[in-house]
Amino acid sequence: MRRIISMVLCAAMLMVSGCGAEIGEASNSFSMTISGSPATMDPQLAMDTLSTRSVCLYVSTLYAYNKKNEILPALAESYELSEDKLTYTFRLRDGLKWSDGRPLTAADFVFAFRRAVDPDTGSSMVFLMTDSCTIKNAAGINMGECKTEELGVSAPDDKTFIVELEQPCPYFLSLLTQPLFSPCNEDFYEECAGEYATSVDTILSCGAYMVDQYEPLAVQIGYKKNPYYFDPSDKLPVEINLRVVGNNQQGVMCFLTGMFDNTVINGNVVSWLGENDNMIDIEYANSQYIIFGNLDKSAVKNKHIRRALSLDVDREGIVKNVIRAGAVSLNRISPKNYYMETDGTDFSADDHRYDDDANYSPELAKKEWEQGLKELGTDKVELELALDSTKKDICEIIKQEWEKTLPGLKIKYNVMQSKDWVLATSKAEHDMLFAGWAADYVDPTAFFNMFKTGSHGEGGYSNPTVDELLEKCNTSEMVSNPDERNKTLHRIEDILMEDAVEVPVYSDEVCYLVTPEYAGFDLTPTSSGIVIESLERRD
Repeated sequence: MRRIISMVLCAAMLMVSGCGAEIGEASNSFSMTISGSPATMDPQLAMDTLSTRSVCLYVSTLYAYNKKNEILPALAESYELSEDKLTYTFRLRDGLKWSDGRPLTAADFVFAFRRAVDPDTGSSMVFLMTDSCTIKNAAGINMGECKTEELGVSAPDDKTFIVELEQPCPYFLSLLTQPLFSPCNEDFYEECAGEYATSVDTILSCGAYMVDQYEPLAVQIGYKKNPYYFDPSDKLPVEINLRVVGNNQQGVMCFLTGMFDNTVINGNVVSWLGENDNMIDIEYANSQYIIFGNLDKSAVKNKHIRRALSLDVDREGIVKNVIRAGAVSLNRISPKNYYMETDGTDFSADDHRYDDDANYSPELAKKEWEQGLKELGTDKVELELALDSTKKDICEIIKQEWEKTLPGLKIKYNVMQSKDWVLATSKAEHDMLFAGWAADYVDPTAFFNMFKTGSHGEGGYSNPTVDELLEKCNTSEMVSNPDERNKTLHRIEDILMEDAVEVPVYSDEVCYLVTPEYAGFDLTPTSSGIVIESLERRD
């Protein structure tokens, strides 16, 4: 009876959303739910998770992750690195083509990289070129001080693409897996006359799939195999369909009836389902945290106030009682299971390294709070906490604990719509903001660089020692000595935690229901990409 009811509800939902039997008709199609329409399908503009995951299905990059989290050649065949570790020379594969059959050449990478850094493009991901791994002249171009033609990229011939960096970057290949670094054909871009990547006709594929159904704000995005892709694997699904389903329970009911092959689920649904052989948890490098702003005028400018707030968060209780599934508590800036040291040890393996900074301790929090109030010369503090509606239950628990333990504290909410919240994360106009950050590459600096002086999203924090150590990590000497570099990375996190630059709360683990036929489904460690390698059954 439950299955019949589920089928009726799913059919009604899909009819209302304007589709129906199109999903799953092909015997080897792959259909999955997404929580909303992507903000953009433009690889050089994609910033949010929905957009990057939608884009990654139709683009490819020089190098890419496989299901084992190995970085392998994709559009590139190989590369050479200069002795000073500043110049990468990529050799492209033979016979590369775009989905319309036109040749894909090194010039397409030159145009894409220049377009990404051009201030007129307005890419929010340009910091990957200007800050993370600094491509020669990228910062000057983005600030309007240099011409785009001065960017450190070139194509001496159709199969050779050269990138010049301003300083060594040991994680450059990992960075290149991001959609920002996918190629763009200049002729096609110009033909689109300002409408690039806004419809099926204005999207050109260089990946395993091509887009065959898409409109902005549509409830479904359809993909079919790209006949010109360099690796036409028979193990891949013939088509992929993404369907907007905003309600977790609806997605689960449709999965149970066979209408979807994959759907993401939350803690409430996990509790409702109980044990299920189709349920998998996928880890990726991310942090969900409270960031401080207004450090020049708010009470959070005081380090003891910040430390008190961090010490008075029951992270384990929040994960167990509020989130309930798909998360692990986090008491440091760098999450577990994404960056390994040279001996194979997890960089973030030590659960007790920061017990004095972020382990739940109301008693210690109260002492820090009293010291902070004394230094501020007040006995009352009111702080505004900005958040999006999905974090309200978590923030309510934190608010209650803070106001109970810390005398004189009053927390005021500012619940934002998702669009406003995304904008707020790039500004420093809030006392506190519940935010999330996923690594763009596999290196702890993916989480530390946001605390560089003047960096985006850090709310005004500035520490010359941190700046110096971050710069030191990208020197030739450090890149050639990874053990010493790792020690420096630990020192950076030690300083940031002692300074209480944020309140780490938890790290997401995406929980999915996936049909057994799709053993090849996974996410890249940076969460920006979906990996679908085969139709083979899971063990």
